[in-house]
Amino acid sequence: SNASGVMKETAWAMQGLLRVNEIAVPHLPKKKKNSPPNVNYCTPPTTLNSYPGLLRDGLNSLQVQLTNEERLTLCVQLGTVRSAEEVQQEIVAQSSRDPTAGKELVRELLGDDSDDCACTDLEITLRCPISYTRIQLPARGRQCRHLQCFDLNMFLEYARKHTSWLCPCCQKPLIPKEMQVDALFAEVLSSVSRDADKCRIFPNGSFEEVKDKKEGGVGDGGGDERASKRPKVEAHVVVGQ
Repeated sequence: SNASGVMKETAWAMQGLLRVNEIAVPHLPKKKKNSPPNVNYCTPPTTLNSYPGLLRDGLNSLQVQLTNEERLTLCVQLGTVRSAEEVQQEIVAQSSRDPTAGKELVRELLGDDSDDCACTDLEITLRCPISYTRIQLPARGRQCRHLQCFDLNMFLEYARKHTSWLCPCCQKPLIPKEMQVDALFAEVLSSVSRDADKCRIFPNGSFEEVKDKKEGGVGDGGGDERASKRPKVEAHVVVGQ
C-alpha cells in the first residue's frame, strides 16, 4: 500500500500457486500482463470457503509457491458477506437529507464572484456514468470534489461483480462508510421531467432543466435568481460528460 494506506495493486503472481490443506486452490485471479494504468487496480479476492472440502474445523495450513523471484505478501481475512441491499441501507442511513452541503460545494466549484472569469453554473448529467441510465438514487463520496453523482444500486452491483471500489467520476478510492446519498441531486431528480438528461445548477442552489433546443424554453427547478449578471467573462463548467 502507499503512504495513505490505499492498496496500489492486489493480484496473484502470474506463476503463483496456493495450497490449502495440501489442496491446490483453482482459478486464482492472476495479474494481467498489461496492468491498467490506474494504480488502484486489483483483482477479486479468493474466497476460500466457496470451495467445498477445502477448509476444515480447527487448524488449516496455507502454502504459497512461486516459480520466479517475485515477492508476494499474503493477507488472510475473516469476514462476512453482506448483500448490496444491506450496504445500501447503511449508506442511506448515514446520509443527510439537507441539501446545504451540496449547495456549498456548488459555490466552491464555481469560484468567487470577484474573479475576473466567473463561472455561471454547473451542468450535470442525470444519467449514471456506469449504466448510462437515469439515476434513481444519487450518491457520491464525501471527499469527492464534484457534484456529479452515480446511481448507488448500480455502483454496488458493479463493485460486487468487479471488486472495484473506485468513484466512477473521479477514480478515487470509495468505500461504503465514505459514501452518501446527495440531497441536492435527489431534489433535482424529483423536480425535473422524467425524460430530462441534464440539469444546470446555479450558485444560489437553484437549478433548471437543460432541454433539447428543438423543444425551446427551460424549466426552473427552484429559484428565479439567474447567474447571467456575473461580471466580465462568463464561463460554464460541464461535468460528467
